[in-house]
Amino acid sequence: MESPWPAGRVVFLMGPTASGKSSLAIKLSDHIPIEIISVDSALVYRGAKIGAARPSGSMLRRVPHHLIGICGPSSFYSVAKFREDASRTIDEIQARGKLPVLVGGTGMYFRALENGLHELPDRDEAVRRELDTICETYGSSRLHRMLAELDPESARRIDESDSHRLIRAIEVFRVTGDTMTSLMAKAHKKTSEISPVKFILANRNREVLASAIAKRFDGMLEKGLVNEVNELRCNTNVVRGNPLLGSVGYKQVGDYLMDKISYTEMKQQAIVATCQLAKRQRTWFRKEIDAIWCDSESVQSDLGIMVKLICGDIEYR
Repeated sequence: MESPWPAGRVVFLMGPTASGKSSLAIKLSDHIPIEIISVDSALVYRGAKIGAARPSGSMLRRVPHHLIGICGPSSFYSVAKFREDASRTIDEIQARGKLPVLVGGTGMYFRALENGLHELPDRDEAVRRELDTICETYGSSRLHRMLAELDPESARRIDESDSHRLIRAIEVFRVTGDTMTSLMAKAHKKTSEISPVKFILANRNREVLASAIAKRFDGMLEKGLVNEVNELRCNTNVVRGNPLLGSVGYKQVGDYLMDKISYTEMKQQAIVATCQLAKRQRTWFRKEIDAIWCDSESVQSDLGIMVKLICGDIEYR
């Protein structure tokens, strides 16, 4: 099928967690023939459902979604792998005459897809063994302090509980003598160009976002998040330092299951950590060039304007 869209046309719908990106993307499908590509470093894992705010079954049936649950929970899904998978999926969607809409909050994934990646080094097992030992002995907070001295920008971007990404960022510096931030800035342009229309969805009122985050986490607990994390932890293939179990929400529930914190502390820590994640995401997205910022509370009334910006001269229902 010949695509009616200009060559390379895609939509980036970016923003902090709990800002309403998924529901907005579904509403776009009422006006434009789209397929959705998830840009979420947790949703790529099978088993990541409740804690990763996986779209509901009705959403998945209403609009085709891609890059959700595509790898096992013991795997390590890299930025480079996302770029490869997303580029292929974009081509497939465009071949069907649909518009690819990339939705999520993992800023580095968006950046790598648009600008490409510098060649990063392979894993160095000796360095990893050393860093794993430090993490096991002193905790991931020690790794975060180490990274802050080497690469402050990456340290601001990576949560101190995310031992997998902390280790990778330190490893890159140890092997190359250059920071991951610097290497990303030297990224090679990708061979297949895309021309994204970029929207950033965020709450102007931080208190509203904090309330939404707390309400959503309570809903996750009611849906069975504790059981979901327990099942993932009982999977013997899920290794220590797995990025999914170290991510926000999953880590705090894991600490509760290991009797490190109480149920009340788990809830409080998870909500605070999610708010901190949202703050880091906002900081990252502020650096996006040519992006249109939309307020989560008023975006529904602006939907027609968004459709016009996306379609240009192409008219749809």
